[in-house]
Amino acid sequence: MTDGPSFDQLRASLLDLSEPMGKRTRAVFYLRTRGGKDDLQVLLEALPNKKDSELMRHELAYVIGQFQDVDACPVLEAVLADVDDDCMVRHEAAEALGAIGDASSIDILERFSHDAALEVAETCALALRLVKYKHAGHDASEAADEMDRNPYYSVDPAPAMPKSKSTDELQAILLDTSRSMFDRYRAMFSLRNRNTKDAALVRCHVIYLEIVYS
Repeated sequence: MTDGPSFDQLRASLLDLSEPMGKRTRAVFYLRTRGGKDDLQVLLEALPNKKDSELMRHELAYVIGQFQDVDACPVLEAVLADVDDDCMVRHEAAEALGAIGDASSIDILERFSHDAALEVAETCALALRLVKYKHAGHDASEAADEMDRNPYYSVDPAPAMPKSKSTDELQAILLDTSRSMFDRYRAMFSLRNRNTKDAALVRCHVIYLEIVYS
């Protein structure tokens, strides 16, 4: 890349905890955009540092998952397995393992799907479903042809639902607490991907109900 900070500048900014949070966060996403092995290694070096803020480490785990590189799994699994670490960071490490989707992560996701921290347990269960989904023959062409296509530059915690589902059906699934979180996430991301007024209103309605009745 000819524009923007150099790799060395990005690495130095991210690993220096005295730098402003905004500058360090920009470094994280610059490294994500560059997308190389060296860029990933800097993120993996930064993630385990418990002296850093939980918010920054959460973002690091998210971005690491977006690389979809199996070489990141050992560091993410170590963070997830550390029950003394912050729940928000562990939750995002589990979500990142789901985004990567490697079958080697199934055992640890199954183990921590019963974690004492509910947010960790639920995320592991969600990630486990995603990994198994990816290894059940659901390929990219199927997603493109039959699912609500993701127009964004992101790897989501669950695939969208089929295009044949109506907005009303998606709303019903999203509101149905007896359904698995995986199914409800699929409905949520379908609504996001459709990017229509009706889909946006459904999501607003769901948020309102969660606030009122939580």
